[in-house]
Amino acid sequence: MITIVQIRANQTHQLRQQLLRPTQSVKEMDFPGDRDSTTKHFGAVEGTGELVGIASVFYVQHNHLTDAHWQLRMMATISRVRRYGVGKALVSEIESYCKLQSQAPCIIWANARVGALGFYQSMGYLSEGDEFELPQIGPHQLIYKQII
Repeated sequence: MITIVQIRANQTHQLRQQLLRPTQSVKEMDFPGDRDSTTKHFGAVEGTGELVGIASVFYVQHNHLTDAHWQLRMMATISRVRRYGVGKALVSEIESYCKLQSQAPCIIWANARVGALGFYQSMGYLSEGDEFELPQIGPHQLIYKQII
């Protein structure tokens, strides 16, 4: 059984490095804004206590999307649990959290890896603009979803 729980920023670092930024060190996984009071980190934890997925949400305005204040970042699951709903559970928990924090409808946005677009589209996220390259990380696409 997998449970989604809030975790500390430093608890995300190992999986961030392993799954998303393997060319960087674990020390480099501490990002600006990680410890802001409005930033929250979520982990998918197996019954054994193993952290098998992570996602973070930052309260930050997007330059081109009106009312887009929540940025989903660093979402990843270990390969063994992919396609079992773990990623969907993490994103759903973040959506619920953002909805509770906002007094009006809000928009969650992310710079999604192109290879993950199908996953996000299956959860109702829309693409915006052209594909772009993040140096040393790869091709990305801006995605967003209005949460009511």
